[in-house]
Amino acid sequence: MRTVYKYEVPLDDVTGFEAPAGARILHLGPGPNARTLYAWALVDLTQISEPVELRIAGTGHPLPEQPGEFLQTVIAPPFVWHVWRRGR
Repeated sequence: MRTVYKYEVPLDDVTGFEAPAGARILHLGPGPNARTLYAWALVDLTQISEPVELRIAGTGHPLPEQPGEFLQTVIAPPFVWHVWRRGR
């Protein structure tokens, strides 16, 4: 069964959450405080959970050569975060 779930994402350089294999992140947005973001993902609940690894960088912060697949920029005043999915 496929559905959309919301996940809390701790705000850190390298972070993530557990979700069913093949989870497709649809949207990222600010969380309830300055230390978290939310991710909404399309998931298949019949799949086994696996880590979803993200890299988050603020504007002007250094990045590795290959940060991953760019997902979205999240504006959470006064901060602006740029999010990549690692391993893609």
